[in-house]
Amino acid sequence: MKKNAFVLLAMAILLSGCTGPSDQDYGQSVLSVAPIVFLVSMGFQYLFFRIWKRKWRALTMAWLPNLVFLILLIAVMMLAFLLRDIEFRETELLVLALVVFGASYLTVLFLITRIWLFFDHTRVFTWASILTLSLYILPAFPMVAGLTEETLIGDFALALWILPGSVLRLLFRDSMIANAGVVILFLILLVEAWFATRKEGL
Repeated sequence: MKKNAFVLLAMAILLSGCTGPSDQDYGQSVLSVAPIVFLVSMGFQYLFFRIWKRKWRALTMAWLPNLVFLILLIAVMMLAFLLRDIEFRETELLVLALVVFGASYLTVLFLITRIWLFFDHTRVFTWASILTLSLYILPAFPMVAGLTEETLIGDFALALWILPGSVLRLLFRDSMIANAGVVILFLILLVEAWFATRKEGL
């Protein structure tokens, strides 16, 4: 219920300009949950890597670049807290950011990874998560620094962080399907990968 309220509230703020949490609040929340979101994404990427490797033996997934990136994300998270102390009432925003931002990021990552596979089989699972998340959290840095309050960067960031994971909500507002967009996409890609590689796995 809280997740539904957050999505609707955030989209209302985005579309109407109503007051709510500041850009700093949103930016700090995203940077704070980014390490967790990245770890979850790597789990999904590893699953797809193992399946697709049955078809393309040249596929690789180097862990060192991802480990270095995770350490950088943790450092950025700590810096975000040092720049601006989070209040107890804002901890709920962290949880909701994990759900909403995480769902949107995974949606974009799954699509980018699948498209990337058409062009480069060897390095996609090493770099897709790193490059996608780097671009995805980029607006959070000026937001945390307080440089976006009088600009449209905050609105753009909210759209980027909310809409990809909430597309089905716009179509099925009163249906359980509205909450399962990223899950449905994951299952579609999983079934597609399994069928595409099943002969090689025999």
